[in-house]
Amino acid sequence: MPWKEQVEAIAASFYLGQETGNAWAAVLFGDYVPTGHLPISMPASDADTIQPGTGETVKYKEGLATGYRNKQFVNSFPFGHGLSYTDFSFAGGESQMCGEDVCVSFVVTNVGAVAAATVPQLYLELPSEAKQPSAILKGFTMTNVLSPSQSQTITFRLTKRDCSYWEAGSWHQVALAVAHVGASSEDIRLSVTIKTSEYFLFVT
Repeated sequence: MPWKEQVEAIAASFYLGQETGNAWAAVLFGDYVPTGHLPISMPASDADTIQPGTGETVKYKEGLATGYRNKQFVNSFPFGHGLSYTDFSFAGGESQMCGEDVCVSFVVTNVGAVAAATVPQLYLELPSEAKQPSAILKGFTMTNVLSPSQSQTITFRLTKRDCSYWEAGSWHQVALAVAHVGASSEDIRLSVTIKTSEYFLFVT
């Protein structure tokens, strides 16, 4: 897509049905503010993809480093990316116990001039012993339609399993994790450190 820098926006759709025309018209003429976000990463070039194997045996060598989790790949548009006719700010950020889970809360505010909804995403970063290539998507949600200057508090729940990693046939809970909240995997707006040992009964 060598022309991508010459345009202000690119519209893409996935698996649309018989109302495709009406949907496109509503977005393009401003009757509906787009809220979709990419469910995949769009690579910058063919080199920024996992190359297919050849021969009768193909070895799966990528492990967990696929899609947005492979930080060696350059994206034209990252996983979770999406534009709007307005802008949103993400502020605050705190963790607290909620039942048997940990809740991460923050405030989303429409700082633009058009009423719209957005889709905050939470990516959880585990410590080095978990051997994860990047922070992992653990939650996303759509806000209400927010008028200009209107705010909404968003809360994500993280379970003990969310704060654990699999190794040698069992789950291991980490003592510390960082929740990154943003508008895409590469557009992180705030981070919250979670001392999981303070919330869950034990660490293995």
